Amino acid sequence: MEERQRKSINSTGYYNYTSTAYDYDYADRQAEDERIKEEHREQAAIKRAAQVHRMKLCVATAFVFAGCLAMMSGYAAVAKQRVINEKQMAALNDLKDQNNTVQSEISDSADLTYIEEQAKEKLGMTVPQSYQIVFIDVPKQSYTVQYKNENKPKKDDFDLKKFIQIFKENILSILK
Repeated sequence: MEERQRKSINSTGYYNYTSTAYDYDYADRQAEDERIKEEHREQAAIKRAAQVHRMKLCVATAFVFAGCLAMMSGYAAVAKQRVINEKQMAALNDLKDQNNTVQSEISDSADLTYIEEQAKEKLGMTVPQSYQIVFIDVPKQSYTVQYKNENKPKKDDFDLKKFIQIFKENILSILK
């Protein structure tokens, strides 16, 4: 009876109330449906694998693009710093040239005969007499160089022992 009932169910899954019987086996139909479903699952798996592959490719491309962008920004920063350094070096060279010019002007204007004439004429100075000249021998080592001021941090510990010591010293000085 089951077999007859299976044969009387059409492809839509409803019972056939007509007198026309379909000529196919329900088990074959289920096998065909399973095969079709399996094909759909395989195609869906292939589509998912393709989508995963595309996503991996997009992520890899994004990483490469980001790496290139970071490298280019690094090169740009280096180039910008190089330009700044070149400008600073040019400014430094200009200042050195100005310093040399001013130094040469100073050395040219420091004419000792001119200075002597100005001192005699404007200030009324005279050349010192031989008895007015005193020579001083300065040792190679100076006391100021020999004794350096070393700033050592002082410990400002105030504890009970120190308090007792100060107290005893003050009491003894008062008692004496």
